[in-house]
Amino acid sequence: MHVFGRLLFGRMRVRSYNPEPLEPVAAALRPIPPGTCAAVLHEDHVLGPTPETYMVGPGEGNVHELFALQDCAFFDVVVPPYDAAQGR
Repeated sequence: MHVFGRLLFGRMRVRSYNPEPLEPVAAALRPIPPGTCAAVLHEDHVLGPTPETYMVGPGEGNVHELFALQDCAFFDVVVPPYDAAQGR
């Protein structure tokens, strides 16, 4: 899945992470819910104040979070779209 985003105005931080399997030792210390994984920081960018485009791809940095540093607006286009029946 690819995410193409566009910051329209304001400032925001985009952090992307790569999922990593949990080490067996960490999993043995406490119960871990199914599907849980660790995440390693891939990129950390501050966007704005001018409009900017960003992308998150399926290979690296697919787990991402957005933080508003000022009032801002953005939109994302997800390709292909979310579809639980297809596992995405």
